[in-house]
Amino acid sequence: MKPEIEEKLVDLVSGVYYGLAEFMPSPQVDKMNDELELSKKHPMVMSIGFNPYFNNKYKTAVSYLI
Repeated sequence: MKPEIEEKLVDLVSGVYYGLAEFMPSPQVDKMNDELELSKKHPMVMSIGFNPYFNNKYKTAVSYLI
């Protein structure tokens, strides 16, 4: 994990969150951008915390688009 992301996760409260996600346009993937509905917001959930199954030493964030 990049250090700047790891630093931002330290202060976040562990838990499962829900919300909306939106794709950001990228010139490197123009073909994909045409297929994705970039302006559309998609429901998502995100888990922030330590995964005891993997014995995480660092807090992680995992998000899923629904």
